[in-house]
Amino acid sequence: MNKCIAAIDMGTNSFHLIIVQVKSDGSFKIIDREREVIRLGSHRGKEFTWISEGEMEKAIDVLKDFAKIAQFYKADVRAIATSAIREAKNK
Repeated sequence: MNKCIAAIDMGTNSFHLIIVQVKSDGSFKIIDREREVIRLGSHRGKEFTWISEGEMEKAIDVLKDFAKIAQFYKADVRAIATSAIREAKNK
């Protein structure tokens, strides 16, 4: 059985999930892909120093959904976050 990897990109405007199946030769095949609009920090204009409670709840719900999909494929999960999350004072 080939290994599956799930990559999650937590961006300022949307979260993305891509799941790939890694083949024995090192190549991979995309087997699932999801995207959810989040709009973090939208209430502060261009300043991303704070994520509202509502935005945080939506982000957590999306990540829970992504986790279920990754579990279905038994995928190893890797996640990255953009500056809106990394620099938020309430992260």
